[in-house]
Amino acid sequence: VGLYVPPILRPHIRGYLLGLLEGRLGNTSAAEAWADSLESGARSADDLDLLHDLALELRAVSALAQGDRRLALELLEGASLTATRTQLFDSAFSKRWYGMFLRAELLFEEAPGEALGWYSCFQPLGFSVDYVHLSWSRYRRGEIFENIGEPDSAIAHYGVFVEQWANAEIGRAS
Repeated sequence: VGLYVPPILRPHIRGYLLGLLEGRLGNTSAAEAWADSLESGARSADDLDLLHDLALELRAVSALAQGDRRLALELLEGASLTATRTQLFDSAFSKRWYGMFLRAELLFEEAPGEALGWYSCFQPLGFSVDYVHLSWSRYRRGEIFENIGEPDSAIAHYGVFVEQWANAEIGRAS
């Protein structure tokens, strides 16, 4: 089973993924070039700023690689996070899971209450789940609750994290 890519994104998915990789590796000029490519992509009525939002994610990763957490967060805050009804069922890219998780991570230390809201986006609701960030978001929520003095909530989130990882099949490709 492969990852579904919505039609609006198919011509651009390679650039988005390469931009993420380049940014994470610290090659910020290449990440910025891929972001430019996304923003210059053809638009459609169904786009609703999807390409622009994904370009902002690449720019945020680039800013983070340069050590500018404030700029990275500002860029992510500029995302519209709007999706059509069709896009909501389309794919992980339409939902912008990575951008939401990155925003939570950037807020974790300085604004834990706000980060908690973003981490809470990662819930197993129906068939729309981001399994990549699900467990780590539980762990982070446990840390936040522990730090604000709510041990029962912290234990509950840590417990879910441990339960999810107890059943992980490390090394198994699906």
